[in-house]
Amino acid sequence: MEYNAKNRYTAWAEIDLGAVRHNYKETLRIAGGKEILAVVKCNAYGNGAVGVAQTLAEEGVKFFGVAGVAEAIDLREGGIDADILNLTPFAPGEAKSIIEQNLVQAVFLKSEAEILDKAAAGTKARVHVKVDTGLGRLGVHHDEANRFIDYLDELENISMEGIFSVLAEDQEFDPVQLERLKTVVTQIKYNRISPKHVHLSSSAAVIDFPESHLDMVRPGIMLLGIYPNERSKKKRDVELIPALSLKTRVARVALLPKGGKISYHRTYTAGEDIYIATLPVGYTIGYPRNAAGKAEVLINGKRFPLIADIHANAAFVNLGQDNSVTEGDEVVLIGKQGDETITADDLGAATGISPYQIVASLSPKLPRVYLNR
Repeated sequence: MEYNAKNRYTAWAEIDLGAVRHNYKETLRIAGGKEILAVVKCNAYGNGAVGVAQTLAEEGVKFFGVAGVAEAIDLREGGIDADILNLTPFAPGEAKSIIEQNLVQAVFLKSEAEILDKAAAGTKARVHVKVDTGLGRLGVHHDEANRFIDYLDELENISMEGIFSVLAEDQEFDPVQLERLKTVVTQIKYNRISPKHVHLSSSAAVIDFPESHLDMVRPGIMLLGIYPNERSKKKRDVELIPALSLKTRVARVALLPKGGKISYHRTYTAGEDIYIATLPVGYTIGYPRNAAGKAEVLINGKRFPLIADIHANAAFVNLGQDNSVTEGDEVVLIGKQGDETITADDLGAATGISPYQIVASLSPKLPRVYLNR
């Protein structure tokens, strides 16, 4: 028997690293050669942070972004020695790890800076200042940023290496945010403070807002081949290739006669004689629980609807009158099979869930199989 993912796992994600390389080169082209801070937070949006980061590092990426110190440590343990920016707040007990792992930490509170300054005694805590230019989520208010950075400059063990903000992704308001960030940079330069890195553009702005590229861009989801919004999909000169496929295999095929019932509480009733395929996957791997009755899967290059309910570890497929499907046949929940394709966008549209959430919600315990290393 061939020793492959189909025979090793009941469900798995395949990550095409060739697609990741392509998307990185496409991002680099669009960004005009600006330095790339590759965001691999949330397990690289479900694609596996270490595997993706290793590939990007081989392509020349020297800076990564994560959401949490634990994510950064995972990269270090995976052999990533590039700079890593933790974009999110940290717990006081993590300050020592930030210093020991040579991480760059986003800061916007004096209390954060003081904790890092104390933890870094005898060395330097590397920070990027997060500025709230209008998203209203996290960051020092842009009107207060100049004074905050002056304060950081007085701390002996703090090295302020960058300044950044997050766009609201509103076409009319984004330029306002850009000007606010530029104003902060101009103000601090009067005090002879010059950050090495100034960054604002996430994936959407990399594609749609070139004026925001500054000296570094911060792509994430586009590196995995997912367009960040509908507007960016319409850019004919931007070609992204989805890296992730989600697969399982048929566990059982059975005939359900007309009037027969299946699922908990016997919620589904067959309107005619049909064949039912049971899949050994459910919402515990992160597949949308509301997909039944809305989404489809691919088996033998054909599309079939999910029916009844999505259980913790099972799902049902209506094969209709097709009796060619057998136990062990490969099933594609996201990806391509034959001439048919189901993208994360397709699944998101069917279920009303963002494609970001679709892929980022995939369980870390789900095996990742890397192709085209």
